[in-house]
Amino acid sequence: MRTQLKINKWLLLLLVTLVLSAALGCRISRDRDPVPTVVVGREGSVSLTLENESNRMVCYVQIAPTSASEWGEDWLGPTEVIDPGRNRVFNVPIGHYDVRALDCNEGALLELYNVDLSSEDRVLFVWGG
Repeated sequence: MRTQLKINKWLLLLLVTLVLSAALGCRISRDRDPVPTVVVGREGSVSLTLENESNRMVCYVQIAPTSASEWGEDWLGPTEVIDPGRNRVFNVPIGHYDVRALDCNEGALLELYNVDLSSEDRVLFVWGG
């Protein structure tokens, strides 16, 4: 019975956290380069979906404002990858971006410049071997 109460409390806490995050927009600002802005929610952002249609894992994704002089941090983080045949959605603030996807050996699988993410969601495909 106590175990069930603990589980219910954790589920309730998780639910409240998710609802508050969605309601507040959960924003982390970009104070210094090369830390990217992370936006959870739709207000002022668009969805960028990266579809991995290659036969290699995507291990690094960099999304930088076109005006930036460097690519910046990996948006996947240290343990996440996009396996072949899978996709990953990124919520990106409205703007123009350079987008790069790299394999685990840091070989470029996709490199696009001045991608317009100002008004609609986009899907980008990673092709090749």
